Formats: sequence, structure tokens, C-alpha cells
Amino acid sequence: VKKAQASVAQAKEASDARSKLESDIRALQSQLDDAQQRAVLAEQREKEARRALNVLAGGAWSTIGGCTCQQSFSFGGQSFHGCTTSTANALASGSPWCVVDSDTCGTPLGDGQHFDLCSIPTTNGCTCKANFMSKGKPYSSCIELGSAGKPWCKVREEGCGDRNADGAWWDYCLKPTEQGCTCRREYSVPGVAKPISGCTSAPAKPKGQPWCKVDDGCGLQASGGDWWDYCT
Repeated sequence: VKKAQASVAQAKEASDARSKLESDIRALQSQLDDAQQRAVLAEQREKEARRALNVLAGGAWSTIGGCTCQQSFSFGGQSFHGCTTSTANALASGSPWCVVDSDTCGTPLGDGQHFDLCSIPTTNGCTCKANFMSKGKPYSSCIELGSAGKPWCKVREEGCGDRNADGAWWDYCLKPTEQGCTCRREYSVPGVAKPISGCTSAPAKPKGQPWCKVDDGCGLQASGGDWWDYCT
């Protein structure tokens, strides 16, 4: 009887120990899950903060939503460089857009890629603010207030363009090219060390007016294969 009682006691001790161990494991797993959730939330907040900073700071490859454009991408069987007005993406409704470098920013295209709308480029390589105020009125696109025929906007980048009386930076908006193409945001030209934003006069083209590189299939094709067009 004593042996039986001892065996029962030992079994109970083992069961209690196993129960405590299982309880400890569940508690540790709960702590691990909480830590992982906090890490995911922290990563999301960091990404949101970076996007908000990109919206404010701007830059040639920063979209209106703070995403970053891929400099080259393919969609619908076509190749693009930076922002494009291609109607291949009906979701953009005709506005300039680009495929972005993250699957957590922008809008899904349905092929595993995400896109976002591009900010409007200016003649000095700045980018327009999505929303800005001028003389007490709100605007969300280029305006001709005080400059008929020469649309302008307030820009996101400090020190880019010109500064007006209230201290805000602004620049003239970059219009479509002669053949309705869109200038690439940045591109290289032989003999020029730095990437070019907007239009350039070097090297000179036959008509002697500023030009820019554009998306493939629009404008004129150079002997080297690149496409370009005259700026308006």
C-alpha cells in the first residue's frame, strides 16, 4: 500500500511539474507573441514616419504618398523609366504614376507590384507639393496666379527653385514635351557628370532648344536607342 501511495504521489508530482512547465511555456510564448507584435508595430510606424518625411522633403523619386519610384520597371508588357502617363494602368486615371519599390506602400496593381501617383516635376528639378496655399486660397495643382501662361507651384524641397515674399519655395511646372511626352525624372547624358533633372541644353539638339529624355516609344529616338523630345 505504501509503495502504491508513493507511486501515486510521484505521479502527481510529475503531473504538477508538467503542468507548471506547460504553463511557463505558454507564458513565454505569449511574451514572445507580444514582443513580435510590438516589433511589427514599430516597423510600421517607422515606415509611416519615413513616408511622411518623404512627402515633406520631396525628391525626384518620391511620390505624393511618400513612396519611392523604381527608376525602371515593366508593366503590361511595356518598359518605363520613372514616372509615366501611360494608360496601361487605368487606376492612375491619366495622372503620372510609377511602380514603387515596396509592397507595403502605394496601391496594388494586381501583378505583385504596387504603384503611386507622382508629384508634378518643375523646371529646376523640384517637385510640387500635393496641396499648398497662395494668397489665402488652397491649391492642389499648378496655377497661373500672377503668371499667365506659366504655371507654377510651391515645391517640397527646401532651397529648390525660387523663394517668394512669404519665405516659401516655388518653381515653374514642367510642361509635357512638344509631342506630349513626359520628361524622365533623372537621366544621364554623356559628358555630364551629374544626373539631369528636367530639361537640358547640353548637348545641343538641331533646333537649339532645351530637350529631355522621355519614355521609350514617345518623341524621337537617338542613334544610341534612347528616346527624347524638345521641351515646351
